[in-house]
Amino acid sequence: MAKKSQDDVDWKLATWDGAKREVLRRWAALPLERIVAALEEMQELNETLSESTAFGKKRFQMATGRIVQEQRSDYSAGTESRKSNREKKRDGDDDG
Repeated sequence: MAKKSQDDVDWKLATWDGAKREVLRRWAALPLERIVAALEEMQELNETLSESTAFGKKRFQMATGRIVQEQRSDYSAGTESRKSNREKKRDGDDDG
């Protein structure tokens, strides 16, 4: 298999924005039937994964008697906490 030379590589695609543009370009090139089929397939996969996650959590709870809860990470540790309006309302903070 022949290797691509440095001149053959489109380096514009090697960024997040470039990759996103390439995905959108390829998606737009698909015929409508393929787009609809892909969307239906993604929906089925989402439902399957949601069901398996819910089933796994329920099974874990039944086996251990513990409730599964995700822990919140504090990515801004050591810095001033920034709360969204929704968090302020939930926590009862008026001055944020």
